[in-house]
Amino acid sequence: MSGFPVTVVESGGYPVTQVASGAAPASVVDAGGLPITLVAYGGTPMVLEGGFSPSSLFASGEEGVVFDVTATDSMAQTSAGAGNPGSDSPIGLLGDSSGNGNDARQATASSRPRLRRENGMQWLEFDGVNDSLATAAIDMSASDAVTVFAAVRKFADDGLRTLAESSANAGSNSGAFRFLAPNDANPNYGYRAGGTSLSATAAAPFPAGTANVVTMQNDISAATLSIRVDGAEVNTSGSSQGTGNLGNYPVYIGSRAGSSLFFKGDLFALVIINRACTSQEIESMETWLARKCGVSL
Repeated sequence: MSGFPVTVVESGGYPVTQVASGAAPASVVDAGGLPITLVAYGGTPMVLEGGFSPSSLFASGEEGVVFDVTATDSMAQTSAGAGNPGSDSPIGLLGDSSGNGNDARQATASSRPRLRRENGMQWLEFDGVNDSLATAAIDMSASDAVTVFAAVRKFADDGLRTLAESSANAGSNSGAFRFLAPNDANPNYGYRAGGTSLSATAAAPFPAGTANVVTMQNDISAATLSIRVDGAEVNTSGSSQGTGNLGNYPVYIGSRAGSSLFFKGDLFALVIINRACTSQEIESMETWLARKCGVSL
């Protein structure tokens, strides 16, 4: 790892007190009593983080995904896992680091998003034409609540586009959700989710070209649905979401069912968990995401 600068990041109020780098792999002696994780490497500045890890949200066996685009070793150029990723390379496999093994794939070479790097950051670029990824079915039916986190930068506000959606159509499948970027032909984000009925809300103005940390959450039985952007709650809905739990569906990233409503923009990280996260968990996740995309909360 010699020759690559090391960037040290404070996490959750716990400063890194010693970092060594050089000809040997970078190592951390102490981080306020918390572990340090190497989250990016190989041709771009390494970023070392201590403290919070999104995988900790899944400690009780929750279902969902953690897609961290800065974790280069979790990606590959083909859906079969071949080809080490580099700058501007297509990504056919995006590994899930939640511990659930819910990797996202794209078998069609021409429909793979591209890995981009600049100024120590790394993201997937979706072209808004045919780029998308998808997981296999994820059984989230043990819960009637879900929290969706993303570090995202959209480049179009010209009409409905899908960043992430469970099932082929959340509007017609019970226990599904849809993260829209934008929600319509306006500078906004939208969230639609529910059980046997669908509730929806939107957050504006958040124009294209600006990175945002977005948190969306709904609870079917409690009839609560909310959107937070850059650390602040922007909108809520108390409309009925009907009854029932979440479903057992694939999660599509960057499109509706891989065939329409294609997202145009950049994805730095995406985390989905089948429960309502606590306020402290949300704060920790949003801080983690903000570092991924250079947002100040």
